[in-house]
Amino acid sequence: MLYKILEIFDRIVQLVLPKDANAVCYVSSPDYTDNAFYMYRHILQNRSNLCHVWLVADISIADRIRKEFDLLSNPDQYNSLLVFKKHSLSGYFRHLRCRNVFHTHGAYSYSRAEAGRNVVNLWHGMPIKCIGRLNLVSPNPRPTFGTLHIATSHLFKYIIAAAFNAPPEKVLVSGLPRCDFLKSGPHKEAARSALLKRLGICGDRKIVLWMPTYRTEDAGSSAGTAAGFRSFLNDMKPETLQKIDGLASVNNCTVVVKLHPYDGLNRVDPPRGLKSIRFINSLEWAKSGAQLYDFIAITDGLISDVSSVLIDYLVTAKPAAILAFDERMYSRDLTIPVDLLRKSGCFHFLGDDVSLQNYFQKVAAVESCGESEDAAMRDLFYDSRLADSCGSILQEIGL
Repeated sequence: MLYKILEIFDRIVQLVLPKDANAVCYVSSPDYTDNAFYMYRHILQNRSNLCHVWLVADISIADRIRKEFDLLSNPDQYNSLLVFKKHSLSGYFRHLRCRNVFHTHGAYSYSRAEAGRNVVNLWHGMPIKCIGRLNLVSPNPRPTFGTLHIATSHLFKYIIAAAFNAPPEKVLVSGLPRCDFLKSGPHKEAARSALLKRLGICGDRKIVLWMPTYRTEDAGSSAGTAAGFRSFLNDMKPETLQKIDGLASVNNCTVVVKLHPYDGLNRVDPPRGLKSIRFINSLEWAKSGAQLYDFIAITDGLISDVSSVLIDYLVTAKPAAILAFDERMYSRDLTIPVDLLRKSGCFHFLGDDVSLQNYFQKVAAVESCGESEDAAMRDLFYDSRLADSCGSILQEIGL
């Protein structure tokens, strides 16, 4: 009943509140990150006379946003910045006044756009795991709203449409704003060094980023795991971590394990005795102030399981691998069968000692993925013809 009342209130306010065509609103989770950040950075550097409005859950980040605005913006373009706490009346009403809104997880779940507003659902990656209406394990009765949604290929266009209960014509095959940055490399050595220094990572070695998804199934009191949670460590043999550490050392690599914010491992000490594997928990990452895709852009290889970052990494042509995923223990349905990922040739499956060794040798040799036999399959996931995601989205909404 309360939700219905809020919906009606929201609709009435939208009808009477004037819209500011020169105001653009951004919302992301975590705050000030992901596709929303990269869209913001693009607009800030390529459009003039706009008021940029950030809604944040943690208002303490406002000072950082203001400082970076001064660094990123050109004074001659006459852009301005406002930061509001999302869960405040001022933030809510300012959001409704913005003609254009970009979000990664939704703005306000009870708010639907009336005439005269563009609400672009940038989401946070192409779903390999079932989300929204496709998630039958924990279905969302109110799929994330957007007047426009985006996808990286025609395959994902229909997956996104089904997940968010949107007509396919409301899904733009544009690519992702965060992947524009991945495509723009090679990146300046000075920027790379500064970012690695901020994270406390040695800069003279190859960097392999390991981004495991989190598990919520009860795992009892398994070693190295917070009680009540599974982690990716539960889905691989205990000795595999030591083997990866050894191969990374031999091939002059540092493996950076960035934990998901919901991963139970954030609450326990990382495994000890590792020389070339560095765990970064969610608190450490937040304190660094680093943008994730700025970091991904300077990596030399990627390891994950069923995370959308695998799809994004295809644009780099660098070695991407799947490790520590047990279909028998995973409770969520997948939009893409693991067998299709395995047969595609786009990803290394690290299931034994030989595959692990081959993968790290490819990273050390800076060996790109083949451009011929796997091209069609890569385009099934991320269309290689997509060049300027931010520009395509802005053109679609007339900004």
